[in-house]
Amino acid sequence: MGTQDALLAAASAWDTSKESLESVERRIHDRAPLEQLDSRADSYIKCIFELFPYVELNGGDRIMEIGSGVGYLMQGLARKLDRDGMSGYKITGLDISPSMSAKARERLGNDSRYDFVLYDGITVPLPDKSLDFIYSMAALQHVPKVYVYNLFFEIKRLLKPNSFAIIHLLPFRCLPEQNKNVPWREEIRSQINNAHGVHWHHFYTEEELVYVLRDGTGFSHVDARNGGEFVCVNSEPLRIPASFNAKKYVKNYEDLRTAKLNAEKHYLEFGFKEGRTWK
Repeated sequence: MGTQDALLAAASAWDTSKESLESVERRIHDRAPLEQLDSRADSYIKCIFELFPYVELNGGDRIMEIGSGVGYLMQGLARKLDRDGMSGYKITGLDISPSMSAKARERLGNDSRYDFVLYDGITVPLPDKSLDFIYSMAALQHVPKVYVYNLFFEIKRLLKPNSFAIIHLLPFRCLPEQNKNVPWREEIRSQINNAHGVHWHHFYTEEELVYVLRDGTGFSHVDARNGGEFVCVNSEPLRIPASFNAKKYVKNYEDLRTAKLNAEKHYLEFGFKEGRTWK
């Protein structure tokens, strides 16, 4: 069996055509109570913008979520944009499962702020330099690594100049906890056998992501946090927005429970000053 077989096997866990919307919602969100899914989505969105507060969105932006599932994070981002007074934006959900996107449409109705495109695992069906922001949360850890690496090239192709992508992945420090849920031997055996209907998990190191994204893919800005759990990329030398408040950033970073880096060290290392070019 080739790698394409592995991709199809991994994707089969998200084929929901015979599963009710409520069942899908529970399964893909770790059995969390349905009434908590909106607040959970809000917390994820808040987290990524606190980790990377120099990423600023604007009205009219074209945005894409990778692995959009049934659309909760898309709605969470829309709520943030609405609170920030943004309008005219469009959020596109990219997913490899047609039935998952169909269930997202079922949830979101005819809201013109959202649309969906189907991903074949190789090429995103959108034009070059067409997106202002790309993000992915709790999705790509289920995808075989070679396809994630390929997707990094697609992200670079799709981003407009001076635009950002924020990606969430599983760092290796999560392996012991995951091993309690699914023994590592079973995980590997499932992947070797291309087992269908199983949630695969792939783990990353911060060093790996920096080399792959910077030297392999060609992003000039690679900002990896928390051991590689979150990474922000940009294809241009980074200029800190004039509105960026460094002191506020440090305070937020210290307050963020998931942050492991020392805020003062990070501040000195990257030298947040208005207008400074970050190469």
